[in-house]
Amino acid sequence: MEQQQSQTVEFSQSWQQEETSQETGYHYTGWDLAKEYLMTFLGWIWTAVVFLIATPVFLVMWCINFIKTLLGMVIFWILGKGAVVVVTMLALAAAEYLNILKEETIASIFESVSGFLFGSTGNEMEILFPHGQIELWLILILSLILATVATIPRSSRY
Repeated sequence: MEQQQSQTVEFSQSWQQEETSQETGYHYTGWDLAKEYLMTFLGWIWTAVVFLIATPVFLVMWCINFIKTLLGMVIFWILGKGAVVVVTMLALAAAEYLNILKEETIASIFESVSGFLFGSTGNEMEILFPHGQIELWLILILSLILATVATIPRSSRY
């Protein structure tokens, strides 16, 4: 087992006395304390300067991440809707094979599901996004959140 060594720390109550470090023999004076406070203050200024320099970099990174996530969300949204149609088609095919539903009922269900997800008439945007007021805003909000999360550094020092 490890032996634990006990150490005692003593603090001086007088601000006017010089204190000597027992390890290095260095004398701490009021000027040393002022220099330490000054360096701490300059450290804050240095951090602020680095933050101001890094801000445009983070803005550019965020814009790039936003474009990437926006394109990715649109692609995944359309592919996800297609996957729901395929799964529905497979489930309805299984129901037809097992003679659970009639062929007319299956055609009606498939037409309503695919019409709800992809629309039935109109131009390409209306077919891909029949509920555009909801879908496009949802894609935009999710893209904003994901771009922000992707841009924030994992170990932020600022």
